[in-house]
Amino acid sequence: MGFSFRKRLKIMKGLYLNFSKNGISTSVGGPGATLNFGKNGTRVTTSIPGTGIRYSKNLSGNKKDTASDFQDGTDSVLTIDNYNFTGKVPKDANKNFFYLSIIFIILGIIFQGIKSFIITIPIFLYVFFIQLGKEEKRIDYELELIENENQIIRNKLKKLLKKVEAVDLMLEVNDCRTLKDDMEEIKTLFNELSKYSISYFIDEDKFFKLMAKAEEKNQNYYEALRLSTIVLHQYKPTKEIKKVLANSLNKLNIDMKLEDYLDFVDNNSYTTVLEKIDELTNNTEI
Repeated sequence: MGFSFRKRLKIMKGLYLNFSKNGISTSVGGPGATLNFGKNGTRVTTSIPGTGIRYSKNLSGNKKDTASDFQDGTDSVLTIDNYNFTGKVPKDANKNFFYLSIIFIILGIIFQGIKSFIITIPIFLYVFFIQLGKEEKRIDYELELIENENQIIRNKLKKLLKKVEAVDLMLEVNDCRTLKDDMEEIKTLFNELSKYSISYFIDEDKFFKLMAKAEEKNQNYYEALRLSTIVLHQYKPTKEIKKVLANSLNKLNIDMKLEDYLDFVDNNSYTTVLEKIDELTNNTEI
């Protein structure tokens, strides 16, 4: 069993500082209603003294807590099935209810005794069980929409990875019967997914190298040249990729020496290089 520590210091009537191993928090309130402000957000508690009836509610908190619904905690291993590709989180609860709660807690402190309950309890019941209930339903609905969008992305990414693996095996065994169709499907999936953070689950260096070799095998030398150039400019070029590039230059009848092309790639921006490819090939596929 671990040790615990908690101390409460009264600042003035209705205002307290709380010290614990989790940090410092502030409590405001009187009999029947308390607001607690801490690093984990704001929590309000209402009760009816002498009855044992008590109700607590988190009014605000860290957005990371909401995001953890997708990520399953910052310390967990990220997988395709728990990653939040959209980066979206539900909109925070309406702060008006939060401010309303504070106002009526203060009124409860000012008007002690039975007057406190006459003023505060009805409004708290309304805020908690009606308005905050609506906010919870809205947040749940937004979470469902975000999760549905994420699931569509996950399914596409899994399909992309399977297709890439299949193309890799086909190139190894020299089986190109469905290569053209598979490449078209891979390009469609990759373009749809490129606006999301998929680099955590796909090695883009290996991906573009494989795509360049596949396009060369598919005799689509224009795309093979573009893809091999991407590898040269942004990743780690290999001798095999340089051979793909050299063969593509030759097949496209581009009157430019390989070493001159490599120098041009090294000394210019990615956009300038791609524009040069279109200029040299008249933007036509051979």
